[in-house]
Amino acid sequence: MDSTNQTSRGLNLINTAVSRAKKNLIIVCNQDFWMRQQGQLLKDLLTISQPYPLNVPTKVF
Repeated sequence: MDSTNQTSRGLNLINTAVSRAKKNLIIVCNQDFWMRQQGQLLKDLLTISQPYPLNVPTKVF
């Protein structure tokens, strides 16, 4: 999912999810991977969300 490409379907999917979220947006991804991706919208969203506590268990089932 490349959000640096303006014609990317991934960018459109992320934009749609964010704009439709009313109260909560749950992002399921490999956080370590995306935090290393410069210039990506998903990295920016994860960075912005860092100050907020998770309300879900982080334990892998």
